[in-house]
Amino acid sequence: MIIFIGKAYMSVAVYFLQNYFASLDFSFEGLYQAMRRSYRFGQKNKVKVHILVPESQSNVRVTILEKQKRHFEMIQEMAKYSSETDYKSAKSKVMINNKEIKNDKYHVINGDCVQETKKLNDNVADLVVFSPPFAELYVYSDKEEDMGNVSNYKQFEQHFKYLIPELKRVLKSGRICAVHCMDLPIQKGKEGYIGLRDFSGMLIDWFQSEGFIYHSRVTIWKNPVTEMQRTKALGLLHKTIKKDSSMTRVGIPDYVLFFRNEGENEHPITHQDTDPSQKDYLPVDLW
Repeated sequence: MIIFIGKAYMSVAVYFLQNYFASLDFSFEGLYQAMRRSYRFGQKNKVKVHILVPESQSNVRVTILEKQKRHFEMIQEMAKYSSETDYKSAKSKVMINNKEIKNDKYHVINGDCVQETKKLNDNVADLVVFSPPFAELYVYSDKEEDMGNVSNYKQFEQHFKYLIPELKRVLKSGRICAVHCMDLPIQKGKEGYIGLRDFSGMLIDWFQSEGFIYHSRVTIWKNPVTEMQRTKALGLLHKTIKKDSSMTRVGIPDYVLFFRNEGENEHPITHQDTDPSQKDYLPVDLW
């Protein structure tokens, strides 16, 4: 049998072979963790704990017992709360706290985009600009109505299609809706292969299905070296070129997709005073 004797702090998170340690201190967490090194998951034998406390450390004993009492009270309260809470029901009933600021220059609303857009009047927007959640790439909250809180792209499409008709309704005829997006990497760990998902193409299909006209696209260049350093994507690594360059890819740019609402623009946007020398810079497709 191997017996390790050491200070309590050495037994807390370092070794798994100790049988006892010398010296008791005020840390209940340290004492608890040290004992759990022996009394842990998978332990088949009985674990006996003998604690010898000299009279000079009676205050330490009192402190440890008080902390132990609070520890088990906390566990009981947590178990009680967990047993009484229906998390699925509570999740679906969580409401978003709205905040609204309005003056003669602007009107700012902080809330769920679908719910708040529904409250707007018809034909009130001259321009719509936004960046949607990138499907399952990020989860922003546990709210059921959160577009990013989905498990697949089909669910995201169902969520997102609540918004598109409302955007079409509030946007004036002939005016532009600009959507920032990017194509998304497909991860081998999730789907069994490495590739790209045509998220921009999916957005185009969804907007066109609701009556928008696909108007234009701008590519926003991003540094592939920065992307490689941030994501460590296999297709951007130098070792991939050396090992198998067929897996090498270019960096993933951002896009701004422009959709035009159906109908004629009743209030043309004129630029008669534009400097003619700048005209060649206006229609470029790369920012």
